[in-house]
Amino acid sequence: MPLTIAVTSVTTHSHPSVRVIIAAGIVTIGFFVGVAPTGNVPVAAIPSPISLFYGVFSSLAIAIHTVLIKSSLPYCNNSTIQLAYWTNAGSAILVAPFVLLLGEPVRILELSASPDWNMKVFVWGSLVTGLFGFLLCIAGLLSIKVTSPITHMFSSVRSYLIITLLLSPMSLILHSRPLGCSLGNTDAPGRLAISGHFNCVRHSLRLL
Repeated sequence: MPLTIAVTSVTTHSHPSVRVIIAAGIVTIGFFVGVAPTGNVPVAAIPSPISLFYGVFSSLAIAIHTVLIKSSLPYCNNSTIQLAYWTNAGSAILVAPFVLLLGEPVRILELSASPDWNMKVFVWGSLVTGLFGFLLCIAGLLSIKVTSPITHMFSSVRSYLIITLLLSPMSLILHSRPLGCSLGNTDAPGRLAISGHFNCVRHSLRLL
């Protein structure tokens, strides 16, 4: 989230309000508190420094991608469907060589020759995941279009935390451990409140 604010500020030559920076800072502190090792977390579940490095690098890539989406919408006639189509088409072209190098087509042929192969399940599974994946892509692009990259990130955090809190009782029943603790989100209610605070700030300033 701070990376999204930084990239947005650089590309738009604007400065966010102090209250927005404070809200993002609190969420960031909550992230570091969540990934900090605790006594009740298995050693294998503790993130390594290299994983945190790649996580930050990935966050930077997502921030740049989110800002680029906002700036590229005018080139697609402000159509989220058109942008989603070209985004998925470009991703398919880039991923295709790796699919071939990793031998995925051969693997599919081997599975299709096995007696347990079910073509109907494979086709319907591909169609359903492809359709809903495309709809999720449109939803994300639409969120960025009608708001801003920063608001989109805050909304994503809030959605993730709501899902985590809703699934925590189920995780407690199935695994005898709350999902929030296992995901490093013991501070989820606090970050959820900060995300709501950002919406109030945005509504009052109407700058994002």
